[in-house]
Amino acid sequence: KSSQEGLRDGFTRATFIVREDLLKKLKDYAYTERETLKDVVNSMIEQFLDGKEIIERNDK
Repeated sequence: KSSQEGLRDGFTRATFIVREDLLKKLKDYAYTERETLKDVVNSMIEQFLDGKEIIERNDK
């Protein structure tokens, strides 16, 4: 897939529409913690989904 070109295995690119104020806070948080935005977003998603029951959808 072109969305995975040049990335390590297990990673892909995704595009999301986000409120500007939340994106600024997220970038500022990543800067404060000296982490990349990618690492902060991955950690947030992982923590959010932890312990939740997830129904796997059928992809085409």
